[in-house]
Amino acid sequence: MATSVVAEKGEINNMWADLEDVPNGRILMSLSWLATTKDKSVLQESLNDGLNKCMLQVYVDCCHDLKSPSTSSKTSSKPSPIVELQVGQGESQSTWPQDFTTEPVFESSFVFMISNPHVDDLHIKIIDSGHKNAVIGTTTIRTSDIMAQPDMSYSCQCFNLKGVTGKEVIKLALSVLCLSKAAPSQEESLKKQSTVSEPLKKKSVIDEAVVTEVPQEELENKTNEDLVFAEQVPADKAVLPIPALDQMLASTIAPIAKISTAGNELEMDTFLNRETELRQRIVPGVGKIKLTLKFCGVQNELTVIVYEAKGLPGGDLPDPPDPYVKLYLLPDRSKKSKRKTDFIKDTVTPVFNETFEYEIPALKIPSHQLEVSVVDRKGVFSRGSTMGRCVIDLDQVTSKEINQKWFDLIEVDEDSD
Repeated sequence: MATSVVAEKGEINNMWADLEDVPNGRILMSLSWLATTKDKSVLQESLNDGLNKCMLQVYVDCCHDLKSPSTSSKTSSKPSPIVELQVGQGESQSTWPQDFTTEPVFESSFVFMISNPHVDDLHIKIIDSGHKNAVIGTTTIRTSDIMAQPDMSYSCQCFNLKGVTGKEVIKLALSVLCLSKAAPSQEESLKKQSTVSEPLKKKSVIDEAVVTEVPQEELENKTNEDLVFAEQVPADKAVLPIPALDQMLASTIAPIAKISTAGNELEMDTFLNRETELRQRIVPGVGKIKLTLKFCGVQNELTVIVYEAKGLPGGDLPDPPDPYVKLYLLPDRSKKSKRKTDFIKDTVTPVFNETFEYEIPALKIPSHQLEVSVVDRKGVFSRGSTMGRCVIDLDQVTSKEINQKWFDLIEVDEDSD
């Protein structure tokens, strides 16, 4: 379901939706659009509504002085750290590993939903992916402590880790936003008022038993809905069915769906597919991406640095894209060669600054290409959609490094895999 429908209504209760990818089945849902605020008083207004109360934003910048407990005097290799983050008992999120370094730089952002800010704290664990995920250091940051800070946030600063040497630190920025139910749009409020007032008018006519003569021609043009009112069903005995998803969408779009162009009434599908058309519209250019590619023949290692992208489509949408970059080695395009950056929220100028490595024999480099795709994590109806792509011949990196070069993206008509 398009999130714009929920945003317009503010709240949709008891809505049936058909399940996809199964022969049959339906699910009953209630949806709420939550607005963000720094006003902590809204937490008292929604104590027992079952919704998330806060949103925690975490930016992991870097770590210092890391040492793996698995590193003995006989083993001098450096750790390959990963930062794992978890709020309460929820699902954990993690950074990409940074190989063989005691000073890893992550520059990764994360968002967590919080049900109870008094008990759902942020648990941070640094593990060494190169030594059987041995724990390098841990720390816990209380959500209530963040909310007690000015503007409910910590600027980017260092936090001590409980580790092997006691000198390990992690540099973070944290911010908490409270969530409250968003008020429906003014247009939606007026629509609800008119919807309620219309049945009341008809009911009052029935209660007063006012009988008027209706011409036969007009009677034949009456809709089924008008005839239902004529049967004078008592209001206390009427059973209103729970609306289905298509009915809910129709009630939202119906007022504009009757617009005619060139004498032809527009089809409902035109409006239901509006967001799809906006995200997949054909435009002259779909942006650029800045990359560095270098190959080390001694180690048979290709290094790809993804810096940023600009000029991506979707900046004019009410809900801008959440871009991330996905890499594949061609011609095989195997899942083993798949790499991807973290996604960046609500932007068409994302900055990634992430590094990836491939082991490729020098003799095979000329026969390979690097496929670089920029993908919108939101996509359409919860599926990712490719915003733009470029393919780079790798034979050119054997002779010289491609350093911080902008590559043009081309439009592709396919969903992300």
